[in-house]
Amino acid sequence: MAAKSTSGPDADASGVQVPPIQVTIQLVGIFRIGRFREAICEYPFATCVNDVLEELRLSMPLFGTVLINGKHAGLEDQLADGDIVCLLPFLDGG
Repeated sequence: MAAKSTSGPDADASGVQVPPIQVTIQLVGIFRIGRFREAICEYPFATCVNDVLEELRLSMPLFGTVLINGKHAGLEDQLADGDIVCLLPFLDGG
């Protein structure tokens, strides 16, 4: 997957221009179908996990959990430059 294109630096709350962030996205299980296993993507400053899910068009009913840098995270958690985001679907079986 190609990195998400941006139109240039965004401004933070103080109006200071901030460059886009680079985040490694890892997909697990069914989320890989027609996508990728791992990709380095570029996002605007203040991107949250939910923004990534929407961009990738991942099915919310299948979404299980997210790890940021190996720790459980929430959909509204903001990403930082260099983060590794792992998106896992619900698992079933016995």
